[in-house]
Amino acid sequence: MLSTVANDLNENLIYKTVFELNVQDEDYVLPRIAQKAAELNVRGYITRKPNDLKAVGEMEANWNNLHEMMNWLQEDKFSKVDDEENWKNLRFTKCKLQSKPKYHDFFYC
Repeated sequence: MLSTVANDLNENLIYKTVFELNVQDEDYVLPRIAQKAAELNVRGYITRKPNDLKAVGEMEANWNNLHEMMNWLQEDKFSKVDDEENWKNLRFTKCKLQSKPKYHDFFYC
C-alpha cells in the first residue's frame, strides 16, 4: 500500500530536462519527436538553431515518462538520418524537479 501511494505521488511530480542534438532533416525529425512526446504525455518544445544543425529544447513530464522519452531519443536513430555521428552529440541536462508545469503540450518551431 505504501509503495502504491509513493508511485501515485511520483506520477504527479514534474521533472524537466534541456536537450540538444544534431538534426539533418528537420522536416522529418522534429515532427516525429513531437509526436512521440505527445504519445508519452511529455510537454515542452524543440527548435532548430538558425544557421546550425543543432536542435535544442526542453521536456517536462513525470519521472517515468520523461525517462522513457529520453531513452527513445537515445535508441531511435530516425531511419532517414544516415549520420550516426549526430546521435553521439545528443545531450541532456540533469533532470530537475519543477514546482509546476511550464508547458501545456509539446511543440516544435
